[in-house]
Amino acid sequence: MPAQDSLQRFLFEQGNIRGEHVVLAESYQKILSLYAYPEPIAKLLGQALCSVAMITAMLKFEGRISLQLQHGSAISLLFVEANHHGDLRGLVHFHPEASLDDFQDMVRGGVMSVNLMPEKGKQYQGVISLEKQDLASCLTQYFKQSEQLDTEFWLCTQNNAAAGLMLQKLPQEHPDPELWNELQILTQTVKPNEMIELSSEVLLKRLYAEHDLQLFEVKTPHFKCQCSNERALNSILMIPQKELTQLLKEQPTLESDCEFCRAHYQFTADEIYQALLDPDTNSDNSSNTTH
Repeated sequence: MPAQDSLQRFLFEQGNIRGEHVVLAESYQKILSLYAYPEPIAKLLGQALCSVAMITAMLKFEGRISLQLQHGSAISLLFVEANHHGDLRGLVHFHPEASLDDFQDMVRGGVMSVNLMPEKGKQYQGVISLEKQDLASCLTQYFKQSEQLDTEFWLCTQNNAAAGLMLQKLPQEHPDPELWNELQILTQTVKPNEMIELSSEVLLKRLYAEHDLQLFEVKTPHFKCQCSNERALNSILMIPQKELTQLLKEQPTLESDCEFCRAHYQFTADEIYQALLDPDTNSDNSSNTTH
């Protein structure tokens, strides 16, 4: 059965341990279609997209979460973002001449940040050095260091699809360390093709046959960019006004491109001057956009 985009949250009630299983197929393929990434970069991007989808699904607020790998030996920036609606986007900037042999070759010397951006309330950023052997281990370190929660990730990509499993031990008065260890051992047996091809219900029953699971509603993550005419115009309005005026004397229109979805925005001088005079003007219906 072809892989389908889905995210399943589940709970081991007897041990107060929660988990998630995510598969990204169509959304992952759409993101990959925008740029010609080398295979190691494409695989890491898929793992990061699965990770941010699962992290976002854990949280109770409405808003966005981004996961970033920055300043690595090969990867200058890997950026993935998800929101409470299940919208996903991501991209990678990398040095084509650098070694891409393994995870540490790509990120050596870099840092990972997780950015929480609620629609209401305070934003939060946690940062760690990228010192582990893979992204899953770096995420485990992040949750241990920043959130004080035992969390394990299993991530894979195969046949133009990506998948992830996560387990997290929630605080409780009388924790059961044996159950936590057992669930980790069971999850270690999972194969990439099982994570991608099996439905969450079948996969979880196979892995945890001896345990009672509570399954929550299945969600469908999807690729959707957050760019808009208004945001593109605002990026142009950030140019110093003297410089902007000179640009408009030299050319009749100014353009802005979205890196995430390759949308192309074009604004006339009249539209830009109107926005300068009336910042509250909604430009979403006044400009040409192409993908």
